[in-house]
Amino acid sequence: MLNGFYDIHCHILPHVDDGSKSTAMSKEMLNIAYENGIRHIVLTPHYTIGRFELTREEIYDQYQLFTEKVQEDFPEIEFFFGREIFFGEEIMEFLQDDLISTMNDTDYTLIEFHPSATANYIMQSLYKVEGVGYIPILAHIERYPDLFSNTKMIEQIIESGAYIQVNASSVTGTLGNSVKKQIIKLMKKNLVHFVATDAHSNRTRGPYLDECVKYIEKKLGEDYVKRLLIENPERMLNNEYI
Repeated sequence: MLNGFYDIHCHILPHVDDGSKSTAMSKEMLNIAYENGIRHIVLTPHYTIGRFELTREEIYDQYQLFTEKVQEDFPEIEFFFGREIFFGEEIMEFLQDDLISTMNDTDYTLIEFHPSATANYIMQSLYKVEGVGYIPILAHIERYPDLFSNTKMIEQIIESGAYIQVNASSVTGTLGNSVKKQIIKLMKKNLVHFVATDAHSNRTRGPYLDECVKYIEKKLGEDYVKRLLIENPERMLNNEYI
């Protein structure tokens, strides 16, 4: 089985958002991640105005404490610092003022929206992020029905300079068979750049990747798995274009 995968979107860092509730839970999540072939993890706690507003420095302090605690137990896992940012008009200023972390201090930013967001709103919002010099990665595109069904607009978003992430659980059918089929259609058109776990706990929403990897490999081949889960993340974390 392939391993050495990157998980660029997860909520394993404890006590900072609606993800892991304790270091013990995080360690259980890391065990699951390791068993699923994950060897590189970008910790991406939420930044949401009015809900999860810890500053970059506050989150980074938690990140350093956590990685020091777990490094001895998981020496083969490499950690990176990031953030999942809920889009708001203020975030461009916050990014420029270094109040919110990007992905490993690169130009890449992981951006999410409310599920009810329209395709046009998402597209225009990502343009704004690009307009101040950042490269947006759209988190879990399958959660935005208006955009997810609009292949032409997804193509426009990518052509403008943004990238697309889907959740591993969605690839294997958590959101239903129609979503699963649409993800594969997008993958066949090279309209997906990252697969990540978006893990929030050690239970149902754990960092499970094995079934997803097997399914993508069956549909699109081993090289495609490597591209989504190793090669593209490496380029992103090195601030290179994909």
